[in-house]
Amino acid sequence: MRILRRLLIAALIALPLPAAAQFYLSGDEPAGKWKQIRTPGYRIVYPEAYNEQEVLAYAKALEYYTPYVGVSAGMAPGQYHWGKMPVVLHAYTPWSNGSVAWAPKRMDLYTLPEGYSSLAMPWVDQLVIHELRHVSQMQLGYRGYFNPINFIVGEMWNGAVAGLYSDKAVLEGDAVVAETALSNSGRGREAAFMNYYRVAFDNGDWRNWYRWRYGSFKYPAPDHYAAGYMMISGMRVFYGIPDWTAKYYDGIMRCPWPLGKLGRTSKKLTGQKYNESFRHIMESWQEVWEREDSLNGPYINGVAVSAVPDVETNYTGLIDVNGTVYAIKEGKAQAATLVTIDKDGTETVVCPVSASCSQFAYDEARNRLWWTERVSDWRWSMGGSVRIRYMCLDDMKQRDFTREGRYFTPSFSPDFKAISAASYPPEGGWVFSVFNADDGSLLWEEPCPFQITESAWGPDVIYAIGITEGGFAFWKHPADGPGRWEQISPASAQQIEALVYEDGLLVFTSDRSGLQQTYSLDPETLDCRQITNVQYGATDFTVYDGTLFYVSQDLMGRRVYVMPEDSLQPRRVRLDSLHSWTVADEMSRQEKVIAEALSSGSEVEISAPSAYSKFRHLVRFHSWAPIYFDYDEVSSMSGELSFSMASPGLTGLFQNDLGSLYGQIGYSAHPDAYSDGPWRHSGHLKLTYGGFYPKIEAGAAFNDHGTAVYHWNIVEKGDGGTLNTSYSIQNQIPSFNAYISAWLPLSQSKGGVTRGFIPKLTYSMSNSRFYTGAIELESSFPMELAPAFTGVRDGKTVIMQSLSGSVRAYSMLSRGESQTYPRWGIGAEMGGHIRPGLYQVFSPAMYGYIYGYVPGFTRLQGLRLNALAQYLFRGEEMFPEMRVNCAPRGFGSSVGSYMAAKGNFHIKAGADYAIPIYAGDLSIFGSAAYIRNFLLVPHTDAAMFGKTFLGSTGIDITAEFATLLGLPFGASLGVSLNCLYGGAMSELRELELVNRRPFSAELIFSMDI
Repeated sequence: MRILRRLLIAALIALPLPAAAQFYLSGDEPAGKWKQIRTPGYRIVYPEAYNEQEVLAYAKALEYYTPYVGVSAGMAPGQYHWGKMPVVLHAYTPWSNGSVAWAPKRMDLYTLPEGYSSLAMPWVDQLVIHELRHVSQMQLGYRGYFNPINFIVGEMWNGAVAGLYSDKAVLEGDAVVAETALSNSGRGREAAFMNYYRVAFDNGDWRNWYRWRYGSFKYPAPDHYAAGYMMISGMRVFYGIPDWTAKYYDGIMRCPWPLGKLGRTSKKLTGQKYNESFRHIMESWQEVWEREDSLNGPYINGVAVSAVPDVETNYTGLIDVNGTVYAIKEGKAQAATLVTIDKDGTETVVCPVSASCSQFAYDEARNRLWWTERVSDWRWSMGGSVRIRYMCLDDMKQRDFTREGRYFTPSFSPDFKAISAASYPPEGGWVFSVFNADDGSLLWEEPCPFQITESAWGPDVIYAIGITEGGFAFWKHPADGPGRWEQISPASAQQIEALVYEDGLLVFTSDRSGLQQTYSLDPETLDCRQITNVQYGATDFTVYDGTLFYVSQDLMGRRVYVMPEDSLQPRRVRLDSLHSWTVADEMSRQEKVIAEALSSGSEVEISAPSAYSKFRHLVRFHSWAPIYFDYDEVSSMSGELSFSMASPGLTGLFQNDLGSLYGQIGYSAHPDAYSDGPWRHSGHLKLTYGGFYPKIEAGAAFNDHGTAVYHWNIVEKGDGGTLNTSYSIQNQIPSFNAYISAWLPLSQSKGGVTRGFIPKLTYSMSNSRFYTGAIELESSFPMELAPAFTGVRDGKTVIMQSLSGSVRAYSMLSRGESQTYPRWGIGAEMGGHIRPGLYQVFSPAMYGYIYGYVPGFTRLQGLRLNALAQYLFRGEEMFPEMRVNCAPRGFGSSVGSYMAAKGNFHIKAGADYAIPIYAGDLSIFGSAAYIRNFLLVPHTDAAMFGKTFLGSTGIDITAEFATLLGLPFGASLGVSLNCLYGGAMSELRELELVNRRPFSAELIFSMDI
């Protein structure tokens, strides 16, 4: 049985997977009423206020791409899974994203189009193709010998199979391949997507697959989307295997051993080991880029003014303000920060900012920097806004200009009286909005027949760029109020952004040449000139005193470069003459050949909209198991393995379409914890509901054990003190334990600062009871003889119950990817606990906790300080019942429980200093383990229990893994060493609560699941 339990726990740990997390919760949704429509393959659920024409666009796109999107993967959506795929449209989130989950099975589509750095294709098409490819991939668990297990454990099996057999880079890289091969755009035709590989290969940085896949603690590395795309597109084009993904999955069906999957596939299809084939792919990509360089050159490069950083650092958003260049700086050792940069590279930190800022606009009339920024709703994680914000450069304070709506990329009228932005209302569509820059009132709005992304004001005309079916195009509109948008250039599949109007010309960046360069366009004649021709692209441009400042990629990030304006050599180009994307175009050709026999069929049958009943869809069982387990216990990895985590029985997991209600129900059989009698047969229920403003969780267990009646003894000791003891009488009456919690998870990130406020209240009860009467005894001291009976204190029988509450608040700066702690932050929590009806027996308790972060000696290091205090409201005759453990590290929780009796007031203070150590991004046996860095955390704790002192000083030494044993999530593994000391050490040794030697060593292990 022990082996079975351990295997179950190991399997359950693997359940939360990146692309299709088990029991995946997209977030709390602010929408009220919902509607739905049905197509042959999908059931689409959407907020009642969402535009039905937009819903039809998603429905048609889903059905149109379904026959094509999975052909090269060997699994068309719906080919293996049964039933209509639920698709939930989330219209209120400020983020542009999507996900496919398979426990429960559904597709979540965030309908807000990407407003920054958009691809040259409609958002509906990009999103649907990408997520449908994930639907194809996720069907692997329904094939062959995998399929019967679905009937045993339900939908959670598919997520487990996808995570164990499809690395994130394969899942996401393959989806990017699909969105590229099935369109004229996609990230495979976006210059920035793979630009760092271009730089790296030119400079001899030939990392192996694992170093590209899992990234680096120090150096830049494109994410797993780009790594997977480079590999899979290379297999398809450079090795001529257009159906590589299908063959990869077929290989899994032949050999289900999860490790070494890529190596086996490579050996079979290319005849080479995987490292050899991947090296060939990298070299082939470099050959493609070298050919492009020979056509695009000669290049004119500037000089870097920002210093070479120790770790990856990136600059964006350059803008000149009266001779001062402002920029956003961020990287592995720094969260997004506004800085100023001089010509010689001297930097001055201004303030933290959000990483979601748009490009800046400068307001000369008010001396303000303006931008737009994504801001989450305080309560609803799937709600929020994209706000117009500004910072007055006189006081450097950030303020909101709008609080509602979703606005992108502000632009000013020539007289600075009006400010405009692209607006994407939650109900769908695109609107151009113009505000009074003084009081924020809306002056006028104009719907757009295209997805407007940016605008720039001329003297009498407003110019804009936006996306149509054919890609980006330029448009114009009268500046004096509502009118008609006129398209002034043909649409083309190039990415256009950073639009400004200067001296009658539109200046912008585009990747029409295969690199992001700066261009100018005469809006009247469409005369287009390429202004920069920088080897690795030039973006985020601004001009100051005859000097062009721009950002370009190098080995340590995106740095700031300068070149004299008179050194530029503009050349005339055709705006619609586009770069030939060698690899992407070949994959598109392959897809046409593979799918030439397919047809999307006749007109799609779409049902009329109908009301969506939350009540009828309240409980949807998606997974089950012929064994009982508590998923929360497993996922937290807390406590010892016991029947509460896994035992013989049954478990059913449920969650509704919207993710607002989820939980589990179960039956378990296990030995009675309090007797040697027959096994207990128990029922369990746990559910969480997030549809109300307070979030509610409730749980109950029936017949986990027999009930108990607890009795109280009070012993008068010879030294004048008292000793409390208790005993219980067990019976076979089935136990009933239940709890309910309500809390408000309020949080918001804005301006580079995350703030939160979380009040929580929990009530629990059971049908066990406590008799408050007591038997009074008297004993000599020390208690060598049996105490003598002196009397009985009357009382009453009270059920065991408790009530606790807490309030937590925090404010933290964001942190860089390789920083262990935020540079600055503070948080505090206070709470209390009482047992109603038993407060004269069990001590009510209050506690307070405060913690904070301050910078270390380097940007990667940091100091964490914390203090914890607890007060027990008790007299001599009351049982101490602590709510927090004040024992220093290394002592263990049993020491904290024992020391709680030594005085009513307990306090602990501690400090941790994090020292990350880079050791070269270590790949061990391929995908078996990948260590990004090591972490040393010297620490010290000091605690007082009444008048008794305990302390510890030590160090945690851990290896920080990007993957361990091939599992698709990070892990920490190491040891905590502590030296223990204090006034109660001899007493604790006698009780065997600490070792004879004043040292402790404990294993540290955690997983980011």
